[in-house]
Amino acid sequence: GTKMDLSEGDYSTDLLASTKSDMEALLGNNDMLQKAKGYLNALDECKEVDEDLAKTLGVIIRSCQCYNMSDHPSAQDIRNKTSKLEGELEEKRNFMKLGYTNSSGKFVESSSVALRNKMRTSNDECDRKAAYEGLRSIGPFVCSNGFCDIVKLRNQLAKSLGREDYYDYTIQNAEGFSKKRLFEILDDLEEKTRPLMQQAREELSERHGVAALEPHNMGFMMAGSVIQKMDP
Repeated sequence: GTKMDLSEGDYSTDLLASTKSDMEALLGNNDMLQKAKGYLNALDECKEVDEDLAKTLGVIIRSCQCYNMSDHPSAQDIRNKTSKLEGELEEKRNFMKLGYTNSSGKFVESSSVALRNKMRTSNDECDRKAAYEGLRSIGPFVCSNGFCDIVKLRNQLAKSLGREDYYDYTIQNAEGFSKKRLFEILDDLEEKTRPLMQQAREELSERHGVAALEPHNMGFMMAGSVIQKMDP
């Protein structure tokens, strides 16, 4: 298979960072952005507007605006440094030995997907807890292998572009409104659904005991027999 136009034999962290930078440079090309805007303006002057073409040009313009840093050359330098660190972390994560120690004391190498499935389907609580701890080990691993530096650079990038932080920057690009507005929406949703969530937790605890609320047990206790049949 290929990734970012790199075949398996050609793959390396430096090449991946390079191809990602090339892709972002293409999407952030100011000439392409201005050309797309020109085509859209010309289309508006036509007697019969091709709505599909207008929509496509709008998508191109929106994508280019998300990546365009022509007015902020220092931001592009930060983005290039970030891409390099992201590639290095991805390579380290790919070689991370992930798994769990089962109730027999044997280490079982497993992917993050397999660990989640184990938590949802295993009848053995010890195995479920071990799978949960296996998943949790990813956090400390990435934090000790460059993720904190990536977060710092991402926030530095966002602030150089006039955003509060990187999350605000990505929300603005994806949704068109601020992080503040997003959390207003989410806070309202959480407040309105809180009684239902509390009721569900109480019912689960009454049915299966308070241990059912532990993170390694909840998914298993809530899953039906169909889940176990699908993932025996």
